[in-house]
Amino acid sequence: CSERTASLGVCPETRPHIARNCSATRAEHNTPPGTYPEPARNSPAHRGELIRHSGRAQDRACRRPAGYAPAANHAVLAGWAGGTLSRISLDGVELASFDTSDHDIFVEDADDDRVPKRLAYPVLAPGGLLFVNACSEEPEQDEILALDTESLQLRYRFGLGLLDNTYDMAVVGDELFVCDCNNDRLQVFSLAGEHRRTITGEWKRPCELCCVKDRLYLVEDADYVPETPLEGDILFGKRILVMSLQGD
Repeated sequence: CSERTASLGVCPETRPHIARNCSATRAEHNTPPGTYPEPARNSPAHRGELIRHSGRAQDRACRRPAGYAPAANHAVLAGWAGGTLSRISLDGVELASFDTSDHDIFVEDADDDRVPKRLAYPVLAPGGLLFVNACSEEPEQDEILALDTESLQLRYRFGLGLLDNTYDMAVVGDELFVCDCNNDRLQVFSLAGEHRRTITGEWKRPCELCCVKDRLYLVEDADYVPETPLEGDILFGKRILVMSLQGD
């Protein structure tokens, strides 16, 4: 598989930073933004034991899982390989689903074949919204889908032509921050999909992002190898950069 597919094909339980953007879960546990409630000490989750296996839901949605968005009583899983989303109850029952092939969300490849886009990094937002990356191997064909959190019905889509190889996203207030990896920048949108600004800096290939107390924490792609190494390039992919919401 490609480098990007491999990086996304990890078990979602290893990606706790995605959960930090879930306002519903934070509110339920009375935890501040940018944090996630710790499991009770000596509980199965604390000990790292398997609590349950949602077989049918995982068969459908977790082919090369590419992120999940947890809420108070369910979670939304993204399946990279199938271009699917599934809303799963805490008991493992599939409550709703979304498939890119059912909505003409595709890109034409070099052979003019229609290839469904793959979904990754879902994140919850106020107003019953769920944002998810619709990814393509073709340059500048990534976009963001906005769906209803409960029904997973498509509301609107945006960002086409502004994004190339999108990774993690973070909702902060009324804005959505998106890692625009191949362009070495962050793109900022309103929750209605309006492009507000572009943030650039000394980083290369931003791929992980979260917000704590109005500070953005950005991680570079650890697999980045510059074509023409420059002094200091040895640090790329090994840094956590901290900045304001304006990129300072």
